[in-house]
Amino acid sequence: MITLATPGFSSDFVKFIQEHKFKAAEIEFVRSIYLKKEEKISEVRKISAKLGVTLSIHAPYFINLAAVDLSVLERSKQIIIECCKVGDKLGAKYICFHPGFYLKRDPEEVYEIVKKSLIEIKKEIDYLGLNVVLAPELMGKKSQFGSLEELLKLVKEIKGISLTVDFAHYLARYGFVDYDEVVSKLPKKFHAHFSGIEYGDKGEIRHLPIDVKAFGKLVEALNKYEKDVTIVCESSDFLNDLILMKGVLEKLS
Repeated sequence: MITLATPGFSSDFVKFIQEHKFKAAEIEFVRSIYLKKEEKISEVRKISAKLGVTLSIHAPYFINLAAVDLSVLERSKQIIIECCKVGDKLGAKYICFHPGFYLKRDPEEVYEIVKKSLIEIKKEIDYLGLNVVLAPELMGKKSQFGSLEELLKLVKEIKGISLTVDFAHYLARYGFVDYDEVVSKLPKKFHAHFSGIEYGDKGEIRHLPIDVKAFGKLVEALNKYEKDVTIVCESSDFLNDLILMKGVLEKLS
């Protein structure tokens, strides 16, 4: 099953969701965790439940689970845990985040640091009884930890976590996307982002409106392998592009 999601859940998004009957939304904590008051969290949960909308959370951009500075590393872990606490109260499932940076270190060394950090976070959210799923994101800059191979290895080695596959980031990182090949490697259920993208030698530069043909190829691959995925539109023209994406889904369903 493929579910499309809006990149936000403000009053404007709620109106758009109602009008076009979307069933998922990602709450963007990318600059700060702005939902802190219990009454506001409760209000958002009630609205999403009434609309039948599944929520996910995107944690702040500045997280680095492989930071050299231990204070930054600990702060990053605590921010993700805080997102998980809010997510649990909201009834959100996936907690998406950018995992970290290589900082000119050996990728295998960075992998072990990120893995250790994730194990510690997972242990804490399990202890707290939080019903959320950690979903580190595939990253579009070659200086960032988060290749498809790295994330799939984490999912295999840490029980109970998942991943966020940003297909635009994949294109920026690798220079080409064979949707059939990529989707065939992914778990049955996962979280995803989609947009157009401008990229160069170092990877991602900026997000752009979607390529409708590319999205069609992705949908065909997802249907072929019977994946259960929520796709957040992160296009620079996301309201119009969500409607285009919905049209592609309806045509290929």
